[in-house]
Amino acid sequence: MTASWAVLLSFDSLIAGVALGPLVSARDRWWMAVLFGLLDGVATLISGAWLPHSGVAVPRLVPALIAAYGVYLIAVSIWSLGRVRLPLLTIPALAIPALLSIDNLMAGLPDGAAALSAGYVAAAALTSAAFALAGLWAGRSLAAVTGGRRERRAGAGLIVVAAASLLI
Repeated sequence: MTASWAVLLSFDSLIAGVALGPLVSARDRWWMAVLFGLLDGVATLISGAWLPHSGVAVPRLVPALIAAYGVYLIAVSIWSLGRVRLPLLTIPALAIPALLSIDNLMAGLPDGAAALSAGYVAAAALTSAAFALAGLWAGRSLAAVTGGRRERRAGAGLIVVAAASLLI
């Protein structure tokens, strides 16, 4: 049960990693993946220790914020004449792992799991980090193969992430 539960809650990290891949440098991929894992693990710990299992879907504000960042990236790529400085693109990207950890916070632990089960917290953190890292590598590779402006690719990917999170 632990593995399937962790995979389902971490799948958003894979999708977001693919979307953010064109923006994140090779050096920063590892830190971004650790951030995804850390925030999902902390959200799972908080949910299991202090919040009752709510079963509530992810609030609708999260997809709206992710889509807004996607639109921002596309707008930056359209209106900028030259190469955009990375801090303008990647600093807001640090909010994406925090926004996507809300599903772990809202989902709680699987039925019958102990409130502070280290196995569930570790599974959530490690699966999310691994999925994010795989997504970041895949996103960077896809951007290199397809060409075009990385801001547009990342923006379109984040709009897809937002739409997908509305369906969950």
